[in-house]
Amino acid sequence: MKAKDKIDKSINVICNHHEFFSPAACGVSHSIWGDAAESANKLHPVPSNVPTACIIGDYVYYNPDFVDSLNQQQITGLIIHELLHQLLDHPLRLREQFKMDRRLANIAADYEINNMVTSYNDDVPFPIQLPPEGCVDVAKYGGLSAEVIFKKLLEEQEQEGEQPPQPPQPPTNPSDDGEDGDGNPNDDDGDPNHGNDGNDGNDGNDGNDGGGKSKQREPSSCGEFEPE
Repeated sequence: MKAKDKIDKSINVICNHHEFFSPAACGVSHSIWGDAAESANKLHPVPSNVPTACIIGDYVYYNPDFVDSLNQQQITGLIIHELLHQLLDHPLRLREQFKMDRRLANIAADYEINNMVTSYNDDVPFPIQLPPEGCVDVAKYGGLSAEVIFKKLLEEQEQEGEQPPQPPQPPTNPSDDGEDGDGNPNDDDGDPNHGNDGNDGNDGNDGNDGGGKSKQREPSSCGEFEPE
């Protein structure tokens, strides 16, 4: 299954199981970065490089290698993550932070989004599984805004001389196991509740060794935004 087909499948999942996000999912253009037809289209900006995914205005760009490295539920989470950059107005809200430190602004925005999705998952029948190895820390940042998180990250960086966590990079050699991208060759309906409850993939950051429910078990996400 091609990357664009996987994205279209996840959009259907969003419309069926996450109705709040469906207008936004259907209201933007989902494009594969590097596609010749997209690059030739001068009606909208085309970024010079998309390592994972990036939203600019009403267009979301996806690196096909990164999409192919995710299962179908994680692709659904990636799309919702990118949509939340716009729904939370990050391109406008974080313009000044973006000028100060582009990478840190994206990380702060990711924390706000991923913590919000993690909390959202507590009250929905079909939890959103976000791509792993991104930025999520409910215990530390809770529901803080990206602006506040950016300030805290900047202060930590200056005081400790340490770099904040790097956003994940796409795999150099994505596996091709012949499945349809959701990790289950028998799952053709894109049901996010089929074989995966959205709470795996982050064993190193669950913050709970007692077996009880913890908001730290939800995988995090990755992706960027660009001010127009």
